[in-house]
Amino acid sequence: MSIPAALIGGVETRAPINVLVVSPNDELRQELQEKLGLPLWNVLQATSGATALEVLREHGDEDAILLLDPKLPDLEPVEFDGLVRDRFPNVQVLMLNSQTGQLLVGSASPTSESTQLVEAINRGSVRTSAFLVRETDAQSSAALGKIKLTSMIGDSEAMQRA
Repeated sequence: MSIPAALIGGVETRAPINVLVVSPNDELRQELQEKLGLPLWNVLQATSGATALEVLREHGDEDAILLLDPKLPDLEPVEFDGLVRDRFPNVQVLMLNSQTGQLLVGSASPTSESTQLVEAINRGSVRTSAFLVRETDAQSSAALGKIKLTSMIGDSEAMQRA
């Protein structure tokens, strides 16, 4: 995947990269739309796998990056990833963590564009409020000499030592 660049007035410019955000979460899609704007990114949105395929068909063989929320109700993420790779070879699929708004860097061979996108999104989490509360709780617990494990269940002495 390479985005054509042009020289205008001695300065290299390039066309915006299409980024298709596929998630049922309206708030997450909107936050990514605001974070990834023109002139670098052309953000397109889809609420389902079926809608995403329609958008991809409309854009034909254009280079793009698809941000896939694996919690879509109408698809199996691994199968959808394979389908997109087979039908749209110019589209790179990256998994999106719908709870944090961050991209999951995975098995796909990164391109310079996807690396740039990952840095833009993961630089500051789209959703930071949940982490700020946990961090504040952890700091106050540490000050009291206690360690809170957020996923721990039970009050037994063995569990408290863990």
